[in-house]
Amino acid sequence: KVFRDTVMTPILPNGYTIVDAIGAWAAPDGRRTVTEPTKVMIVALPVGPGGLAAVNLIRQEYQRQFSQDLVGLIVQPGCASF
Repeated sequence: KVFRDTVMTPILPNGYTIVDAIGAWAAPDGRRTVTEPTKVMIVALPVGPGGLAAVNLIRQEYQRQFSQDLVGLIVQPGCASF
């Protein structure tokens, strides 16, 4: 909650959705699957570099604060109304 309050909401004041999920990947030994709780952020942004820059700021800060090697990003065009 602190990360949302201090990083995410100031960067995305118009809102976003957070979904709890389970991340999974192959362990370095290749013999087992490693899993951990994760969060998925869904946000609708206008097309352009400003939206991507905002999300990348959040990703970079999350990596720094939570010592994450990778924080994924999927960009998908869509049509929405709120």
